[in-house]
Amino acid sequence: MGWVRAGVAAALLVVLATPVALADRPGKGKKAVTARGKGAAPAEREPKGPPSLKLVSVDLVAGQAVVLVGGTARAPGARLFVFHDDKDRHFIALDASCTNVAEGDPTGDEGQLRCTLELPRPYLKAHVVAVTLRLKGRDIAADELDVEARFAAARDVAASAPPPPARRPGGPALDDPAFTTPARAPHPGASGGPDPEESGGEGDD
Repeated sequence: MGWVRAGVAAALLVVLATPVALADRPGKGKKAVTARGKGAAPAEREPKGPPSLKLVSVDLVAGQAVVLVGGTARAPGARLFVFHDDKDRHFIALDASCTNVAEGDPTGDEGQLRCTLELPRPYLKAHVVAVTLRLKGRDIAADELDVEARFAAARDVAASAPPPPARRPGGPALDDPAFTTPARAPHPGASGGPDPEESGGEGDD
């Protein structure tokens, strides 16, 4: 009977070990199913075309510039946009708001990003000669002749624009309809008539 017990024990070991071996096979376990299941995130579509940068417009009165960015599906951060002037100074955009170019938009190509950049006020009078974007580990430059021409035209517009209205410290503009001059406080002790001292009258003895 001893050999029978030994045979049964061996058979049980084979049965118990079989599921473990099947579970360890690559591509057959739960991990492979999970990776390809409904919960898996879709792969990000690679944008068509190489990285590119084009300056579309400049408004120095509003302190903004609009550019088209190609070759990336993710909006670049504001610090990646760099402006270079004729004095070899470099300054970055303060903010960048990017949206996808719509299909059929004549101002850009589908798949590009239109980014509105906020320019730092101290550099609005700088003679910008180049605009670059750090993208995918290298600097992408907009056409320099186009950059110089657009910034020169923007400076001419800004020079002929009327100056902004004067403002009270911490308050609205002086020509704002919401601005009203506060009423003058009445003279202390006034009863509606002229002040005897101001009218030159004499008081009772």
